[in-house]
Amino acid sequence: MPKSALNISPASPDHALKVFSAVSQVLYTASPMEFLHQLPVKACEILSVPVCILWKLDENANSLRIIGSAGEVKESFKKIELRAESPGVKMCLASDEASYLADVTQENERYLHTSMAKEHGWVSLLSMPLRAGKNLVGLLDIYTSEERHFAQWEKYLISAL
Repeated sequence: MPKSALNISPASPDHALKVFSAVSQVLYTASPMEFLHQLPVKACEILSVPVCILWKLDENANSLRIIGSAGEVKESFKKIELRAESPGVKMCLASDEASYLADVTQENERYLHTSMAKEHGWVSLLSMPLRAGKNLVGLLDIYTSEERHFAQWEKYLISAL
């Protein structure tokens, strides 16, 4: 589906900062579970993207599972478990910065769910490891419906979450 049909366009810094301010208020007033529920929703608003997925790290299983999402995510995708040692996931989790793939519909060793991405209409992916202090707790995946090169300020802003 074309971007215009979804009424999605790249975020402006002013719009993003307004939403980020609202996220900050939620952080101070909401319970941790409420905040986690709102995180994908607010990330979609900040970056003007159609889909955000929140993954939680299970240290015992060394894997990540979806605990929240915003936008259209099929139930079959929500059942996926990401192995923390797979190349793309491992690289992203080891970083303190956002990782980016311009087109997840093309075969790539860093992204293992190409067919499901095509099925959903997802194209670009911005992934951000989530930490509580120095402890890794999860991953936030941000998808677009057409190829998009995220601006540095967008990557920085989403990393501040």
